[in-house]
Amino acid sequence: MMTLHCLKRISACVAAAIGLGVIATAVPAQAAEFSMTQAWVSATGSDGSFSRQAGAHADLRTHIDFAQDPVTGIPIDNVRDVRVDLPPGVVGDPTGVPTCPQDKLLGVVSGQTDCPADTQIGYGTVDLGWGTAYSAVYNLEHPSDVPGRFGMNLYDLPVIIDAQVRPGDYGISALSARTSQAELIRSIDVTFFGVPADHGVPVARRPFMSNATSCTDAPQVTTISADSWQNPGVFDTKTITADVDGTPFMTTGCDQLSFAPAIDVQPLSHTADAPTGLDVNLTVPQTDGPDALATAHVRRVEVALPTGMSVSPSSANGLGACAPDQINLGTDAPVTCPDSSKIGTVDIVTPLLDEHVQGDVILAKQNDNPFHSLLALYIVAKGPGFTLKLPGKVDADAETGQLITTFDNTPQLPFSSMHLVFRGGSQAPLATPTTCGTYTTHAEITSWASDVPIKLDTPMIIDEGCEPRTFAPSFTAGTTNAA
Repeated sequence: MMTLHCLKRISACVAAAIGLGVIATAVPAQAAEFSMTQAWVSATGSDGSFSRQAGAHADLRTHIDFAQDPVTGIPIDNVRDVRVDLPPGVVGDPTGVPTCPQDKLLGVVSGQTDCPADTQIGYGTVDLGWGTAYSAVYNLEHPSDVPGRFGMNLYDLPVIIDAQVRPGDYGISALSARTSQAELIRSIDVTFFGVPADHGVPVARRPFMSNATSCTDAPQVTTISADSWQNPGVFDTKTITADVDGTPFMTTGCDQLSFAPAIDVQPLSHTADAPTGLDVNLTVPQTDGPDALATAHVRRVEVALPTGMSVSPSSANGLGACAPDQINLGTDAPVTCPDSSKIGTVDIVTPLLDEHVQGDVILAKQNDNPFHSLLALYIVAKGPGFTLKLPGKVDADAETGQLITTFDNTPQLPFSSMHLVFRGGSQAPLATPTTCGTYTTHAEITSWASDVPIKLDTPMIIDEGCEPRTFAPSFTAGTTNAA
């Protein structure tokens, strides 16, 4: 869910702190160049034991040791950037804790902070060689271009952490960029609380961190990278897939997660045999109790519109389409699809943000899309500092013409509602069935925690313009000049 900008060098500690769930060790010291000689990450439950339960709210701790001169013990280089890539599905919810204005991170009294105690979400330590600096980690007010911001005050050195959603797999990353060269860092150790109130923070008991809600045969991966001011761009990288004993980090217990989605699909027009838009509302109730596991994330949505509802021929007039080099899937590149290809809007509510994530439903170019299909859609929604780009395939049954839309491998991020509205009017993209009646939309919603879909049916009523229509074509022909 991070681009980190630290005003002082020590900020590298916090960036690594956001890693979670796994432990690994690297080669011991005696390095002749900048490197992380050891890096490990752990997730522990309230009893202090290692947490592998899917959706659990574990305390997340990260430790990094940097290479030192084997004789003097002085770090070889100055840390410049530290980047942490978390496994997809590992999330933090900053909305459950009050925020501190950034200008209060450094207090009026030297060495202190004016951030309220109820804004704390963790703590950290940094070994500077001459001493160890300690600080609480605070939940800061975030600007409009980042989804979350955190901070530390280490001996009046402010640390600013910005959150970022990775393009592609939509996991959360942390980057501490261009940190200050004021101090040489030997090691960093930071813990983020699973439930801040359980650590004495005077705030309501709500979870801050949650483990992923997917259980796979492959271990989850956390990647930590760092470079130095002396060799910028030359990164030492540690890939962490197992705990300190070498046991692969495998999230378990997905069968214990709740998942109860609901869907409502309604036409904008209830007139038979007429162009219509569509109102689609998908809801997924979220659990936010500190003693309950997180709700499973949505992985696949398949919606089959009623037989008789079809693509409207009138929508083709002036309709554009979006090419692959305009949507730029899997990247942060701007979306340049023509306005004429936008056929609807989307509004997403997630418990991780105070604001909604909003955007467009876009028609993909025929046969020139990720599915090489005649019909395909893109959902493009912009949040603070990130853009979701989701491709969806539209299949038309060869015999009945029934339209089936599928979005698969959707981001492992929680949302409580996703509301799509396909435009109405004379050039609406769909057409209602030719006769009045009650029609059923069938949906199958699958989570990342299980391969078994939740099957749902939602009715729609067509009850206007029901007069019988006659079919009496006629034909005349002749010359334009009878001579």
